[in-house]
Amino acid sequence: MAAQKVAPAVYFVGSKKAGVGGTAVCIHVQARLLATAAHVADLRILHGELYAMRNGFGDPWRRVVQVWYPFELPRHTADLKTIWGLAPVKDSVYNRVSAPYRDVAVLQLEDYASAMPILPAEIPLASKDQLFLGRSVGLLGFPTYGLKHPWPHPGDPLVAIFDQGFVKRETGHDLARGVSAVLDYSIGCYPGNSGAPLFTSDGFLVAIHSGNRMSHFGSGPSVWELWRCIEQHEDLRRLFAEKNRVSRK
Repeated sequence: MAAQKVAPAVYFVGSKKAGVGGTAVCIHVQARLLATAAHVADLRILHGELYAMRNGFGDPWRRVVQVWYPFELPRHTADLKTIWGLAPVKDSVYNRVSAPYRDVAVLQLEDYASAMPILPAEIPLASKDQLFLGRSVGLLGFPTYGLKHPWPHPGDPLVAIFDQGFVKRETGHDLARGVSAVLDYSIGCYPGNSGAPLFTSDGFLVAIHSGNRMSHFGSGPSVWELWRCIEQHEDLRRLFAEKNRVSRK
């Protein structure tokens, strides 16, 4: 399993004010981009701040300065002021993700300039046209941090918890063409795991953890949904196109 390879790319993300958080994973070191669940990114709307700290290294907090959501996932403040996407409709709830397969977001961390202009490690994304049924997968996250575990401070030991299982079910878009929107997997998860990376034994990101489908099964949007979110935004699409060109050289 590729847990040791993925571990340096995993981050605890949360609101210091509220003392709650989740998990994210770096997907682009040069642009300082993390992938997480949309409902974790929503902490920035709820509490006016979102910070990230890297797994295991006692790094300082880094502020989240930008968030990208899927176009189809409108976000609103409590007074229904539009933050992202379509105008609010009657009885809409700003922090509810009604479609699990849309529960994905991309975060950008602040630039520390000369101190740390890029991030140290990232996880590669699996191809968007793969199917993963029956594959062995692992998950690294921060369950119960801010709940049972004390809120971490810079320099504190911060250790993600690893678990593993198998992809039990794929649902969603056009499985015949190799496109699945949601993966269910035999890993039981807890609050704080939201946004955690689900990855294959060779270290490729295949899904972002969203929640539990049943008591013993985790569930999350597949990498297809993350690629889809990236491709909806010109600035993200350009960054990953350049990244792919460099990697082919």
